[in-house]
Amino acid sequence: MPKKLLGYLTLDRGMRAPLQLQLCRGLRSAIQDGALGPQDQLPSSRDLASGLGLSRNTVTAAYDQLVS
Repeated sequence: MPKKLLGYLTLDRGMRAPLQLQLCRGLRSAIQDGALGPQDQLPSSRDLASGLGLSRNTVTAAYDQLVS
């Protein structure tokens, strides 16, 4: 996982907000703040899920929400 994403992808399992929503918000913030530019690729759903200790379905749902 790219190091520049680490500061944006802070997930709190105790929050009421679902993990997929927290992940989507973190990714959106990274894009809006310029930490992820147009030339940067997001990690694969498998790599991101593994790096964050999430299920791949959670990451895929966050990516889908980000796209929509």
